[in-house]
Amino acid sequence: MVLYDLDSNSILGEPMKNRTKEEIVRAIKRLYEYLKQRGIQPKLHILDNEASKNLKHYITSNDTNYQIALPSNHCTNAAKKCIQVYKNHFMAGICHMDPTCPIALQCIFIPQANITINLIHASRINPKVSVWAFLNGHFVFNRTPLALVRTKCIISEDPKTRGTWDVHGKDAIFIGPALEHYCCYKVYVPTTHAERIGDSVEFFLSYTKMPAISSQDIVAHSAEQLSNALQHAHPATPYHQLGAKQIQALQQLAEIFKTMTNTGNNTYKEYEPPPKKVPTHFKVKEMTPPLRVENSQPHVVEDDNNITRPSPRVAPQHNRPHVIPQCNAVYAQTMCTIPLYYVNHVYNENTSKMEEYRQLIKGKYKEKWMESFANELGHLASGVGKRLPHGTETIKFILFSQVPKNKTVTYGRIVCDMWQHP
Repeated sequence: MVLYDLDSNSILGEPMKNRTKEEIVRAIKRLYEYLKQRGIQPKLHILDNEASKNLKHYITSNDTNYQIALPSNHCTNAAKKCIQVYKNHFMAGICHMDPTCPIALQCIFIPQANITINLIHASRINPKVSVWAFLNGHFVFNRTPLALVRTKCIISEDPKTRGTWDVHGKDAIFIGPALEHYCCYKVYVPTTHAERIGDSVEFFLSYTKMPAISSQDIVAHSAEQLSNALQHAHPATPYHQLGAKQIQALQQLAEIFKTMTNTGNNTYKEYEPPPKKVPTHFKVKEMTPPLRVENSQPHVVEDDNNITRPSPRVAPQHNRPHVIPQCNAVYAQTMCTIPLYYVNHVYNENTSKMEEYRQLIKGKYKEKWMESFANELGHLASGVGKRLPHGTETIKFILFSQVPKNKTVTYGRIVCDMWQHP
């Protein structure tokens, strides 16, 4: 059955088992309830000459008048043209039906036909929106994806429910969207003769090809992105920056890609690398390798008063002297190539290795490293004896038995740097 509402300009279809008077009343009742739930109360119902007494009684019981049109005059019944439009729209979907789709499933394709035909028609009350938006609100494809009905697909099986040696999907036929589920599809599985709802579906079109991107399109898109990245340099970041030779090679590669793909834009601006930024907690005048000294103990270099060490602490910051490690001449050649912001380890001249705190407390200067770590904890807590009487009270120590039951004890990582507490 096809019903046309003149005010909203909506065309609605409802499947029927047969043309008995009981089945006709059931279908018209279903359509009336659909309109009433959306605030539309029919006032006049125009029927053809096949209206039964039961149908007339139901219409009048809903405070609606009815009139019967002559069978030979289709101009008085606007639903005749709408029935033709609905049939053409429905038959267009049958033309791309998969050969394996059962013909008995035509009735379950009507809900999506109602959605698509009302999405392409404008409402009479508000012509700026579609009929579907007027009745149900805006249709959001990201929440309710659509596809061609009667299309063969494969619905994925849930790994939690399928067997170890079972297939990962089953053959199915797409029958429409799952309006009550988020980003899901409704399919019909022929092997089980039942409908299923899933969010992972792969479609296989029979008469048309899926949209694809050629290799030339991929190369052209990559060349445009590469050229844009070279022309618009981003600010310096605490990671390894490209050198002048690498940038020049990338520019030549972008020129080759742009020429081969004929994108029409082969002019590029000269790339200027961003200036290198020196960390604010460390002042360096010139990058020269330090000389080799016999004494490997660190020496102290005072910072300027305007330069402070960044710290995530909430407490007020204090200016602290920093320490530069002395290294041998062999290591000095490689030390200059390492960025200054690469800390976490300390170079041990005796072992020629980068060591962390757990290795440093086993070495020659273990007492100094342990004392420095104690000073750091004391600065965060309430101090350390007489050498550090006051702290920032940032952290507090508790017993293991005082840990709340709903909390999990984690661990912290000790980052070593060559500086000492004032």
